[in-house]
Amino acid sequence: MVPGGNRMGTSRGFVEEDFAKVAEFFDAAAKLAVKNRSLDQRDKEEYAK
Repeated sequence: MVPGGNRMGTSRGFVEEDFAKVAEFFDAAAKLAVKNRSLDQRDKEEYAK
């Protein structure tokens, strides 16, 4: 069995403040991925010229 996803919760010692911090990390990671994807697309378009 290979579980997927991110596991977090009170059974792992999390408290309310921890969930807020994890949400900030996920938000930052998603924004970085979107930014990198758009930069990558521009590089491809420039290379194709």
